[in-house]
Amino acid sequence: MYDYVATFEDFKAAQQLTTRCNKAKFARFVFFLRIMPIVGTAILAILIWDMSARHFAFPPIVGAVLFGVAWFGIYPVLYRPFQMRSLYKRMKNDRPEGSSLQVGVEGQELICRIPGVSEGRLLRSAVRQVLENDDLVLLYVGKKNFLLFPKRALPPHAIAEIKRWLEGSS
Repeated sequence: MYDYVATFEDFKAAQQLTTRCNKAKFARFVFFLRIMPIVGTAILAILIWDMSARHFAFPPIVGAVLFGVAWFGIYPVLYRPFQMRSLYKRMKNDRPEGSSLQVGVEGQELICRIPGVSEGRLLRSAVRQVLENDDLVLLYVGKKNFLLFPKRALPPHAIAEIKRWLEGSS
């Protein structure tokens, strides 16, 4: 068994890797966190201009709709840091920051442990998708659930052992 610690920075990097590797998620990310904030800010500027220079020349219903669209465009950017922190906290299962995790291969099973709390044993067939970059290995065990293995926190032979297990030659 190998001990490691996954940090909030690792979690954010995992979210970025997931977004970049899935075209639909990337398109949603670009739309909601890049395009809509620009549109929302532009509409908010128009509303402020209307209130200050034209003294509410838009009909009230148009002003309300424009404000709603502006809020819809700006809100995701404002909420995103809180959402990321909340997802990370849920992933940690209310363990303190810096809590140790364990991973190892035993026969045909990958064992993931939170010492003193829980243990999970996985067969290769439980892994739906594998994503990897220079910093992380993500094993998806559900549509949105993944196991996070930061390469900086695990020795190289531990990562190699996980890869051998994935290939079926453990």
